[in-house]
Amino acid sequence: MVVIAREIPTLAAKPLQGVSGSARGHAGLFNATLTWLDEAGNRAPLLAEAMPQLNSDSWRVFPDGTMETTYRLRPNLTWQDGAPLSAEDFVFAWRVYLTPEFGSTGPPVGVMEGVQAADAQTLVIRWRSPYPQAAELAADFPPLPRHLLDQSYRDSDPLGFVGLPFWVSEYVGLGPYRVDRYEPGAWIEATAFDGYVLGPPQIERVQVAFIQDPSAAVAHLLAGEAHYVTDFIIGPDDALSLERQWQSQGQQGSTLFAPSQIRFTSFQFRPDIMNPTEMGDIRVRKAIAHSIDNAASLEAVTYGKGKLVSVPIPDDETFWPLFEGFPKYGYDPRRAQQLLEEAGYTRGDDARYRAPHGRPFEFEFGFIAQASNERENTIWVDNLRQVGLSAHSQGYVQAQIRGEGRSSFPALFTGSGTRLTNLDMGNIPTPQNRWQGGNYGSWKNEDYDRLDRSFEVTLELDRRNQTLLDMGRIYYEQLPGLAHYLTPIVNAWVPNLMNVSTRSALPRVNPLDYAHKWDWRA
Repeated sequence: MVVIAREIPTLAAKPLQGVSGSARGHAGLFNATLTWLDEAGNRAPLLAEAMPQLNSDSWRVFPDGTMETTYRLRPNLTWQDGAPLSAEDFVFAWRVYLTPEFGSTGPPVGVMEGVQAADAQTLVIRWRSPYPQAAELAADFPPLPRHLLDQSYRDSDPLGFVGLPFWVSEYVGLGPYRVDRYEPGAWIEATAFDGYVLGPPQIERVQVAFIQDPSAAVAHLLAGEAHYVTDFIIGPDDALSLERQWQSQGQQGSTLFAPSQIRFTSFQFRPDIMNPTEMGDIRVRKAIAHSIDNAASLEAVTYGKGKLVSVPIPDDETFWPLFEGFPKYGYDPRRAQQLLEEAGYTRGDDARYRAPHGRPFEFEFGFIAQASNERENTIWVDNLRQVGLSAHSQGYVQAQIRGEGRSSFPALFTGSGTRLTNLDMGNIPTPQNRWQGGNYGSWKNEDYDRLDRSFEVTLELDRRNQTLLDMGRIYYEQLPGLAHYLTPIVNAWVPNLMNVSTRSALPRVNPLDYAHKWDWRA
């Protein structure tokens, strides 16, 4: 039994708009894509025979900035119902994804000018502008079975199309397992697909159960009723407790910690919201950065299983080497005090700093209210108070941070998911983009935006890396937020389950993508 956190509204690798959520990490049980990440974390062909190579016949760049890439499919591939996989299935998928009611205007689909099948095995994609990831199409552009969906797509309205039983209970994909039975709210049973591109899975049948409660998931593992627990169910506390209980029972189960979830604190830059206004002073922001002991909170929250970072690169470890040795604002209370004094702050009789105009310098430090976040925030607020800064904790429930609320904090707010590449002005949440975007503090920097636009269209790897480093330097100098560390995603499995891919240092590599290699030792 494989345990996932919640019921899957669609087994498709790419959910249509109108379908809440997706199979996410466990999509690999039921799907296969043109490329994937191998166990070493490298992009490699899967359904495709090879990946397009820049400046060759398979990846041509034209003088007007448009491009053309060609993928050749592996021979003799079939859908799980036995129908042959064709390049036409990708052409059909592109038409579906571009349907306004549930399409995708973002990359890569929105950058594609046209998709054609040169023949049954050859897919040709025309790009309206440079797109660096054109050779790495995976879950962002999976095929759809045209022979099963084309007529329904033509006949149904959008609501009816996304409501078809196909998307869960009657799903037909290309992955190592095919759905046999779906019990709403409980589980999915699936059987090995012998025609899987990498060969028949070793384990004949799997059950995917929906269990969100971490205590229940741990109990099922200890009882031998569950055999693998996936992402976002158990945390580091649960995993360490599980390890101790396995040891007390004389068992050697496995836990895997993959550092990938960025903890990032945004500063507020909107002048109509910023309170106190002194947060606009770079010296104040740097003083706050030097006041926070990230190493201590990393140990308290993740028990040392996370990874300290200097910039917000959360889950793409291909960029990590670029920032090894990159400057960071280390824990240095004395330097924090020097910066405040340089900015004209003075300490009162209560040892608290006062702003240059004499008013007490007080600010809110917000976070999403849950146990580990509260523990983390308590450490940071205590750090700030020891320096002489009057910070106070403010926990927000989920309902308070939906829509505009996510970007309406007055001073500081900690969350997850912000990347170095989504701090541009286009990612500022606004009514026009329905309050979406990772630049929650509304930071603006034209030089940064220029580099970000260049990064999005630069094809040569060396130039992309240099552009990203230049963005990192502006981030360091202007400090729009605080990149603390990566917290781990935890997976766990019983000792009888063999050949599980380990990704402790490679968070992008999902062990479930290699479930076809799993074996069972009685």
